[in-house]
Amino acid sequence: LDVSAVAGLANGVSVLSSVDAVGSITVTLSGSASLDAYEAAIKAILFNNVDDDPDATPRVITVTVEDGFGTSAPATATLNISVLNSPPSLDLDGDDSTAAGANYATSYTENGAAVAIADVGDSLVTDASGIIMGATITLTNTQVDDVLDASMVNGLTGLTVNTSVGGGGELIITLSGTAAPAVYQAAIEAITFSNSGDNPGNTDRIIEVVVNDGSDFSSVATTTVAVTPVDDDAPTLLNNSVETGSGESVVLTLSDLQSNDVDSDDLLLTYTLTGNVANGQLERLVSTGPDVWDPVAVNATFTQQDIVDGLIRYTHDGLGSDTDSFVFDVSDGVNDLTGQTFNIGIGTITFSLTGTASVVEGESGVYTLTMAAAGYDFSGHTGVTVDLTYTASGANGADYTQVTSVTRSEE
Repeated sequence: LDVSAVAGLANGVSVLSSVDAVGSITVTLSGSASLDAYEAAIKAILFNNVDDDPDATPRVITVTVEDGFGTSAPATATLNISVLNSPPSLDLDGDDSTAAGANYATSYTENGAAVAIADVGDSLVTDASGIIMGATITLTNTQVDDVLDASMVNGLTGLTVNTSVGGGGELIITLSGTAAPAVYQAAIEAITFSNSGDNPGNTDRIIEVVVNDGSDFSSVATTTVAVTPVDDDAPTLLNNSVETGSGESVVLTLSDLQSNDVDSDDLLLTYTLTGNVANGQLERLVSTGPDVWDPVAVNATFTQQDIVDGLIRYTHDGLGSDTDSFVFDVSDGVNDLTGQTFNIGIGTITFSLTGTASVVEGESGVYTLTMAAAGYDFSGHTGVTVDLTYTASGANGADYTQVTSVTRSEE
């Protein structure tokens, strides 16, 4: 019984409240005052119960008044108690050792052991009714190869486990079945997070947990999992060859030279030239307008981003080889893939010879011939030899135009 409002009336009525050994509450009003003052004081007395699960037994309140000469007959008020359901309570870290409030924080390292989503031994699930009927655990920002595992929950009596994937890719575990709060507490502690891949990233995973007693849901408690990736894999070579023509240059693209690394940004992979190019050279674009290409020396480096940007090319020396290659390493800064070979195919060039001359029968003549090949620059090349072999003769007075064979060599 709350009598605090009586003192505020200031109408000459004093109030005293006491509780006896069996818990009965007695409120005594005293003082010489008018009937209206006592009536106001009685009306100011309030009943309340602050328990989340009050006893539903009706409360009986008896009131008597006296005037100094006698006591009135008792008047009785009966209060019926309506018990409202209180939502269950959930705390993933009861002693707040990792996070404040109802939340929990933990960490996971790539390829490490799975981690519990609650503080084992310190999580709390409570409900005034002593019954929990369900729980939902949601990994809200699932990444590739994430695993939310409830396999250890199956040994807990009375619970059914269902796993599903939400519309946004969320991993969802639903627990159902009527059981004591302690059973659900153990079930939540048995659920773990891990990642089965080699590139989990470093995004914190957010796991939301809520329980219900069949009528109401608890507040949402959140587990934050800090994920630490480990750079423990060497790059993998995807492409390592190109075709070009004799004496020609070709700018390398990812279709020609490309590597992949599951732990790192592919564009930051570094290539190191470890062996000379035999029949040409590897070059880097160092300035434009006009373009200036400098040789890439042995032990010099370039990145995969340089290839994407069109800064690396191969130039053939134009001599007689039909293949070329160079040896290189590729690194992610921690792990290396060494001794790789880049293969270069040199395509065949078709030459043509054109020229005319006149000669008198029985005498010698000098033929001036022009050599050409599509897309080929002959400047700077020497030692070209062409042999013509005539195996037929023309009729008297007729032009002779037949060439039966042409061979060409270049030094």
